[in-house]
Amino acid sequence: MPCPCLKRDTMPSLTRQTASRKNIKWATLETMKSKPLSDITISEVVRLANVSRATFYNYYTSIYDVVLEIENNFFAKMPKEAVVFSKECTGKIESFEECLKYEKENLNILKILLSKNGDPNFENLMIDDAVDFYQKAKLMDLSKYSKAERELITKTVVLTFWGPTRFWIFNDDAFTLKQIDKFIVKLINTLLELFDASDSTE
Repeated sequence: MPCPCLKRDTMPSLTRQTASRKNIKWATLETMKSKPLSDITISEVVRLANVSRATFYNYYTSIYDVVLEIENNFFAKMPKEAVVFSKECTGKIESFEECLKYEKENLNILKILLSKNGDPNFENLMIDDAVDFYQKAKLMDLSKYSKAERELITKTVVLTFWGPTRFWIFNDDAFTLKQIDKFIVKLINTLLELFDASDSTE
C-alpha cells in the first residue's frame, strides 16, 4: 500500500493547511530519493511542493523539522498490539505480523529514511523504540540482573529482530510477510530459550 506522504494532495476536500503540510512532506521525501537530507534546501522543497516559502515557515523551521514530523507520525501510528505473545508458553512470541504489516504499508518511507540519503539517526530511533517496548513487555524475568545486564540483554533481543527486519525492508520481494515473520519469531524465541537455559544452570 503506497504511503499517503509520497503522493501530492490535490483533493478539494482537504483543507489548504492539511494539503500544504502533506505536499511539503511528500516533496521532502521525493527529494531525499536522489539527494542527502543534509544537502536539501527549502527552496527545492517548496518548488516541488508548489507552496511558498512563507507557507513552509508557517509549519516548519527547517527541513529537519519536516523529517521529524514524518518520523513522529510513523511511531505514533505503530499498532499498540504489534507483537502477539504465546498463550500456552509465557515469555514466548507467537507473531510480529501486525508490526511487519505496518512496516510494509510504510515501506517507501522506511526505505528513504533508512537510505544513505535519509536521516542518519532514524535507525537508532527505531531500535530505541523497540527497546522501550521490550522493556515494558517484560518477556522474561530480568530482576536478577544488574541494570547494565538488563539493558544488554534487551538490546541483544531487539537487534536480533532488527537485523532481519532491515534486510526485509530493502529486499521485500525476497520473502513474504509470513516468511519473514516466522523467521524472526524463531530467532527471538531461540535467543530467549538460551537465556532461560543459562539461568537454570547458574
